[in-house]
Amino acid sequence: MRNKVEILARFSRHGFLPAEYAVLSQTGFTPRPPSEVARHSIDSIYCFGLPLTLAECETAVASCLDKGWLFVVTESWLQGIESTLEAGQVIGPIRGLPLAGEIDVSKSGIEVLQRFHADEPERRSFDPPTLAYLERHPFIITETLELNESHRKERGYTFTRPNPEQVLAGYREMGQVVLSASDPVPIERWCITWRDDPSDGFMMDVEIANPQ
Repeated sequence: MRNKVEILARFSRHGFLPAEYAVLSQTGFTPRPPSEVARHSIDSIYCFGLPLTLAECETAVASCLDKGWLFVVTESWLQGIESTLEAGQVIGPIRGLPLAGEIDVSKSGIEVLQRFHADEPERRSFDPPTLAYLERHPFIITETLELNESHRKERGYTFTRPNPEQVLAGYREMGQVVLSASDPVPIERWCITWRDDPSDGFMMDVEIANPQ
């Protein structure tokens, strides 16, 4: 665990509690029904190894809702987001939309996390990708297009044109057999989550053999 005093001082400096951080971090990855958010936030992996209790996380869920960092997804909200994405001809969000009734992190909640991580050397998934990250990971995110007993087909997305040789080498280094790969295709407007501003980028399809 990192220096506990230093971590707690950072939380205090940014004006929120460790349990609130855990709740926001966990829900930023996976929106969940209200009854499950606190239970899935207890794991210390979401809070720099600091131990948390269920009661602390339940209180944090309530406080994050009050502060507008979390919100309960409604049917009308979903319809509004879908209409906005369709009108803007946006590809995505690649991670999909939350379900009505689930709790998700708001844009202001993500901004709180980004400010907290501004002096953090580790890149978080909800922070803008760095050049060093892009050099190690050609795809920002992938989605499965097809899956059967013999193979799966993935589509990878990135902000910069991927190097096909680097992409294929990365798959092979993981012990995967690449059956085919498309050339990178430029796309004008895409987003990973509904909170992201659409931007241009590239996509590339890769077909991989399943282990026998």
